[in-house]
Amino acid sequence: MAASSAPATSTATAGPSSPCSSPAASSQSRGGPVTRPDVLFAKAGAGAVVDLDGDGQLEILAGTGDALHIGRRELDGRTTFVRHDLELKGLSGIVTADFDGDGLLDLGLRSGAGVAIVRQRP
Repeated sequence: MAASSAPATSTATAGPSSPCSSPAASSQSRGGPVTRPDVLFAKAGAGAVVDLDGDGQLEILAGTGDALHIGRRELDGRTTFVRHDLELKGLSGIVTADFDGDGLLDLGLRSGAGVAIVRQRP
């Protein structure tokens, strides 16, 4: 059981007109206005927020069935997602750790078939 390391060609950008987000709504509370966050991947079965590449910026990881979406913040403030197709079906958990001791974070992906380790390459 292995995950594909080559990203698919599709990308999505989170923002008000993006298909992977919904507009934030505002309401009033005792302390003032409250803004609800954008929903990025409503059907995600797994997720994580981690500095995966060590650049000091957090990445958003969302698992949707047989794909892993990795979001990075762009210089203009938008977050762009790249879809990575997986051989796993039913992704239900994401854990990050340096499983092989090379100093880079790797991914542990849980699915109905078990757990797969996806290692970063130096």
